[in-house]
Amino acid sequence: MNVVAEHKISGEPIDKAPKRPVKPVRWFIIVGTLLALLVGGLVWFNYFRGQMIKQFFANNKPPPTLVNAAEAKSDGIDSVRYTVGDVRRDVDAETL
Repeated sequence: MNVVAEHKISGEPIDKAPKRPVKPVRWFIIVGTLLALLVGGLVWFNYFRGQMIKQFFANNKPPPTLVNAAEAKSDGIDSVRYTVGDVRRDVDAETL
């Protein structure tokens, strides 16, 4: 059984499927639609995110700040002594 003796044997598979023609217009439409949906979704998401951030900051009220107030009073200190390096100085209330 070889190709020369058998005239029906051509060396190719018996179940040869016919090729379907490629339709580029259909592929351009499908891919273009998918890309348009993807880009449109990204643009919409950025718009929606901006609106939600704006709404969040518009409705966000900061918590009230607690402030402790104390009345200032004088203890009657006449002078303040402080040290600068090795030099000690007396500062009287009149020089302040």
